[in-house]
Amino acid sequence: MLVAFPLGFLFLMAGLPLIYNVVMSFQEVDMFSLGTFSRPWVGFKNYVDLFAQPETLPILYNTAIFVVGSIDAPREVFQMSRVAGGAQFGVGYSF
Repeated sequence: MLVAFPLGFLFLMAGLPLIYNVVMSFQEVDMFSLGTFSRPWVGFKNYVDLFAQPETLPILYNTAIFVVGSIDAPREVFQMSRVAGGAQFGVGYSF
């Protein structure tokens, strides 16, 4: 029972916008139809247009490198602080 409110809040704040954006990605949306819910359904046309652009694959590759680096870099700094005793990085962890 104590978990119901936080899960409902999480679904309201993260789940509904995610579902709304996925549905919206299959519709034709422009500046004038953004505020309405009556948008024509185009299916995968938006994705076909996206992957037809020559810039798409390098952008996805750079994004993947950035995400992996963002996840891995803090772990590497933490490992270095453990090896060095934390003195060089101002961290007091020593296991």
